[in-house]
Amino acid sequence: MDIKTALEWQTASTQGLSAPDLSPAVAAHDPAIADPSVILSSIGEAVYDWDIISDTLVWSSNAIELFKIAEPARIATGKFFNDMIDPVSPATRAEAILLCDGIDGGHGVPYRLQFALMLHPSGLEWFEDTGRWFAGPDGRAGAAHGVVRRIEAPQAGSRSDFAAPRIDPLTGAFERSPFIRLMADELRRAGQKKTISCFVMVAIPELSAINKSHGFDVADEVIAVVAQRLRRTTRGKDRMVRCSGNKLGLLLNPFDPANMNEAAERLAASVVREPVVTSIGSVMVSLKMGAALSPQHGTDAITLMRLAEQALGEAKCHPTQSFALHTANPAKDEARRRNLSESEDVLSALNERRVCIAFEPVRHARSHEIAFHEALVRVRNGENDILGAAAIIPAAERFGLVKFVDTRVLELAVAHLLSHPAAQLSVNVSMRTAVAPEWMAALRAQVQPHEGLAQRLIIEVTETAAMADIDLTADILRQVKQLGCRVAIDDFGSGHTSFRSLRSLPIDVLKIDGVFVQNIATSVDDRFFVRTLVDLARHLGVKTVAEWVQDKAAAAMLADWGVDWLQGEFCGLAALDVPRESMVVAEPVAGAPLGFHTSRVRDLRFAS
Repeated sequence: MDIKTALEWQTASTQGLSAPDLSPAVAAHDPAIADPSVILSSIGEAVYDWDIISDTLVWSSNAIELFKIAEPARIATGKFFNDMIDPVSPATRAEAILLCDGIDGGHGVPYRLQFALMLHPSGLEWFEDTGRWFAGPDGRAGAAHGVVRRIEAPQAGSRSDFAAPRIDPLTGAFERSPFIRLMADELRRAGQKKTISCFVMVAIPELSAINKSHGFDVADEVIAVVAQRLRRTTRGKDRMVRCSGNKLGLLLNPFDPANMNEAAERLAASVVREPVVTSIGSVMVSLKMGAALSPQHGTDAITLMRLAEQALGEAKCHPTQSFALHTANPAKDEARRRNLSESEDVLSALNERRVCIAFEPVRHARSHEIAFHEALVRVRNGENDILGAAAIIPAAERFGLVKFVDTRVLELAVAHLLSHPAAQLSVNVSMRTAVAPEWMAALRAQVQPHEGLAQRLIIEVTETAAMADIDLTADILRQVKQLGCRVAIDDFGSGHTSFRSLRSLPIDVLKIDGVFVQNIATSVDDRFFVRTLVDLARHLGVKTVAEWVQDKAAAAMLADWGVDWLQGEFCGLAALDVPRESMVVAEPVAGAPLGFHTSRVRDLRFAS
């Protein structure tokens, strides 16, 4: 190769142009011109041509000196060269090309990456590879050429332009989406070679506590060190992925299952053998791991990762067990299928607009006039039956879908208030929903454009959920009140909240748990407890609602004690249509609850 051609090739690769042909005549040595390998060596660069289909890798003659190797065969194929790349590298050339989403339109597709080689005796040295790949007959990469140059060690977190969208900057591991494509190809090749692959999902149990105590920055430092230690333990051909904020994954390929326990112990030891030094000092961490094998447990990337995560969940359940290998369990598989079916039922009910609300009256304790209604979630099934909250709420809470149910109920409640200017409604919201910024944004967007609407809406949260984080709850409730809505604590008494905690919450309504109300006629303790709560609420200037009021005697007793409002069978059950009457309630007919019912209400309870 003469100097002119070498520099043309270098320029073309760097600028994304087509490289000139290297015909034998052009490549012949011209004694009148200096040897280009000398110049390339002086600037720390080498050029290459890679036939991907045959895996033949041809270098300029100075590459041996650049990489400090004595055997040219070590860089004669793409596979051999990739095996030299140190695990700390963000990616190999093969990965950069394989994971590229570009399509060769005839001029090739550019790539750029950084990698490290462990060169003896100089140690770890970094290089930048800039090139262009060209499609073969099948449209996939068939050839590539480019320039490799020595560079300074990259700063922590830095990545090349082409690698940045595919490599997690904190850990140097692959991002999840591109890794799945890479893993699919790896598993396919392993299947052709009839070798076994292992995917290991890794979690750091202490990370949540570190986040809470020291902040996300320190937690990120821990994740970065753990990833670095894991890399040093794995082989160069093994791959790492950042599965989520606190989980890493390792694809070990090929893998011998007989070495499973040894491999797990080696991975754990690489992390726990010494403390992780952070900006706030040293912290001790441990690992929990779950693994799945291919083809034994699955042959596609998604299945293998899912099964490894399930095994990780099993490891987390055992305080003395750090590793679990997926094992087939028909009972658990059936439970997972049932859970999937239940979650799909929730989503289909929401998507098909089968979630609706029923209205349960809340009445003035003395006059029995309707004060407002509580909007309760209901679901229409395929037979046009109306199912109670138990048909959707338990599953929605288990699968993290309750925020969608809460948001839908809020939409329906607001729509009702807009179409009924004199109506007042209370709406339940899970604290898991209320803490999400998008729910508060949805509430704000729905009530602010309509003057006076917020004042007719009461937001209810349960006592036990509210007290889980009293400061956070107080902040959220203050935001709700700033919009003009009133706030209620539901099922009060079930959590035995202290007076000090209750006083710190900006509430307007206290709903006394019906467990204490239903037996006030026969239980001295319940009578004392309810009267105490009523006196406490009166002292705080908070209105009270007694739930589960079943008869006229209990209603009269509660009114005498100063309860403001009543709710329960005596006042009327939930109905899909708001009862037309709103004046004094006549004495109920024996065995017939008050209220108007337009549809059957049937509760379906899921098995836990």
